Amino acid sequence: MAVGIYFLCRDVLGLEFTTWLCVLGVVPFALLGFVTYNGMPAEKVAMAYIKSRIIYPRRYICRPTSIYYTMLGGTIEEKQGKKKRKKRERRVKNVD
Repeated sequence: MAVGIYFLCRDVLGLEFTTWLCVLGVVPFALLGFVTYNGMPAEKVAMAYIKSRIIYPRRYICRPTSIYYTMLGGTIEEKQGKKKRKKRERRVKNVD
């Protein structure tokens, strides 16, 4: 950051003002050295963010499973089958 500021502003603003801009431009990055998140330093947090959002983005699909339906699925399907058969029988009777 400081190198970029130095080469961009050296000829335009003068050497003394440019050095102060370099110092002020580097302060936020220096303060990040003291930041930790979940036990990781700032550079690991930044890399984890870049990996999860840019390099390996995923769409998470939530497919809920019902333990109740898993346990009683056969019984439920049998009852639904009986209901469908009754509806078919009613339709046949109404058509006749």
